[in-house]
Amino acid sequence: MMFFRCVTARRLMIGLFSITALLSGAADSASAQDNAGDELLGLITEWLTGSDVDLRTLALEQVRTEAKGTAATQRFATLLPTLPADGQVGLLQALAERRDGAARPAVLDILKSEHESVRVAALRCLGDLGTSEDFPQLVERLTSGSEAERTMAAASLVRLPGDDVPKLFMDQIAASKEPKTQVKLIDIVVERRAASVVPTLLELGVNSDLSVRKSALAAVGQLGSPEHITNLVTALLATNAKEREWPEKAILAIYNRHPELAKQPIHPLLEAFFELSGDDQAAVLPAVGRVGGTRAREVVDWYLKHPYPFVSDVGWRALSLWPDASVAPELLAAVEKPASDQRRAMAFKALVRVAGLADESRDVLQRLDWLKSAARLAKNDDERLLVLKRLSAVRHVESLRFAMDFVEQPTLTEQACQAIVELAHLRWLRDEFKDEFMAALDRVQTTSRDPIVQERAQRYKEGKTWTGPGVGP
Repeated sequence: MMFFRCVTARRLMIGLFSITALLSGAADSASAQDNAGDELLGLITEWLTGSDVDLRTLALEQVRTEAKGTAATQRFATLLPTLPADGQVGLLQALAERRDGAARPAVLDILKSEHESVRVAALRCLGDLGTSEDFPQLVERLTSGSEAERTMAAASLVRLPGDDVPKLFMDQIAASKEPKTQVKLIDIVVERRAASVVPTLLELGVNSDLSVRKSALAAVGQLGSPEHITNLVTALLATNAKEREWPEKAILAIYNRHPELAKQPIHPLLEAFFELSGDDQAAVLPAVGRVGGTRAREVVDWYLKHPYPFVSDVGWRALSLWPDASVAPELLAAVEKPASDQRRAMAFKALVRVAGLADESRDVLQRLDWLKSAARLAKNDDERLLVLKRLSAVRHVESLRFAMDFVEQPTLTEQACQAIVELAHLRWLRDEFKDEFMAALDRVQTTSRDPIVQERAQRYKEGKTWTGPGVGP
């Protein structure tokens, strides 16, 4: 083995020496430099087409970094058909890193290869070297290629250069008759951050397949701006009640990206709201609740105090969607003395949700107290499970102590153990109260039947970190 390593190292040293000699031995005259460049290209060509894997690796590095110019790119590209499949893949990757569009014609030719690995590498190249003319071909591979080709076509569509590419996306999304394709293209548009496509997305958010509507509205939330709030309100009013969550969340996403909006006395959503009347205002009110703010709270309070239950119920739905814990006292009161079972269920879930929201204006023990109250008022184990699922969001040793109360309750054991290991994941908290956490983790290991929970408990006891799926921050 040592002999082969020495041989490989010797070959590479010889190769590097040859390149260095060519580059440093060239005189200052243009003709001498041209000759040296030709010799270097010849040497790289020889190594690329040869059978020595180590020298081919060295040659590919030269393609990436040393041999400059369009002429060199074209010369390397002409070698593609002469190489074996693995050699074509390596050269395609190197050509992509050169970022020289002169290789594009050869890349398009090699895209017809019988080898999937070569086609995938060529598709990757088009993301760097392609033009808007390659858009149709990438879309075709996105919908009809192998799984690996579809994945790479999507990645290349994200990177495909060209000022007219966003317009091509708009046209393709609108023209496509296949919902799955439309959803894929919408996802790519979001990755490209192509805000110019928003008008098309807004149209799809109203008149399209169910899955496309949902995807399009989510994309508007990611790409839209405050000026699109009015359009989203229109989309919301055109949507049936069961699907209004999607435009509501799109509106909230825009506000989350522009946090200064909700602080304004009258912001775009409220402007749109006040221009409506009757049932339309009631339909938009939950979106107002999601955004929150002082003026919005005044509007919601008017609904809450209305003597007709069907009107006040709209206010309670808006309050249950509030973005911070300022509404927790009202929610708790609605759980303690409910006006109806429906209102109580809505208030209970909302109370558990807002208690777990990080809020610097609220004492952490106050937030925990709301969760304890919810657990005390819970009607069944399903509601107690909701509390335990939210418990680890309240980062305090008292949350650990509270979770321990449920470990021995059979229907709640696993969720209580899950809450304990989630809290133990916080090294700063675990280290500060080490003895309590070690005892709790011992209990988890003897009680939980979940192997992942048991493994996490053991790692935390050993002072290690868990990096498995689904772990919180």
